[in-house]
Amino acid sequence: MTTSSTPSLFANAESDTSHARTHINAHLWFDDCAGYRVIFCRYEILYRVSLTDNYHLALIAVALRQSQLASQLEIATGFGHSVATQRRWETRYRLHGDVGLQAKTPTGRQPTLDHGQCAFVKEWFAQGVSNREMARRLAVSETTIRRVLRQAGLRRQLQPLAELPLDDAGQTPAVTLDAAVAVGSAVPTAEPAQAAAPSPVPAIAVAVLAEELQPEVTAADACSTTTLSSATVAPLAAIVVATGITSATK
Repeated sequence: MTTSSTPSLFANAESDTSHARTHINAHLWFDDCAGYRVIFCRYEILYRVSLTDNYHLALIAVALRQSQLASQLEIATGFGHSVATQRRWETRYRLHGDVGLQAKTPTGRQPTLDHGQCAFVKEWFAQGVSNREMARRLAVSETTIRRVLRQAGLRRQLQPLAELPLDDAGQTPAVTLDAAVAVGSAVPTAEPAQAAAPSPVPAIAVAVLAEELQPEVTAADACSTTTLSSATVAPLAAIVVATGITSATK
């Protein structure tokens, strides 16, 4: 009896070696295939994440530890980082949540102008535009504009100060007395105001004043002798003299 050998159904089947399996412990492992990492727990898929996504890889490492599926040493050995890194991730997650696992932004001053904006700065500099105006157009500070100009080797020319002419001896000529007099004579001076002449006293007012100063003579006074003091006679004499001068001028 001859029997023909029947080929096996999987004789030509090739073993799938396109992925690598890494065991974390007896019931937890992951496969890296086609740029992704698939985590299994007892043949059940827990996570699938890109190998270039460091944020979610760290988050999965923390989640495995919090689920008590593996120890820090097992997770660190399987994922390829240190135990200190695993501990730091867990601390950040406990204090700040998933935000603590995100990559920190680099510190330091970042460039605020790209190549196109720097080209505009150079062109405006050649046109004579001020730093303040360039900063206003680009919505940046003047310090940024100065830094771009300094990096490009551009510097504004300072205006020279005006200097007085020098004589042959290299000294500033002094102002002579004649020149000072000429300058002084060119300035008009105000004439001093003349004193106003006193206005003459009318003769009528003098006569009225003299009549008011004359004492009334009574019968008792006529019989008695009155002696006037010098303080009383002096004003009366002045009035008489002034009255005589006014009559003579008329």
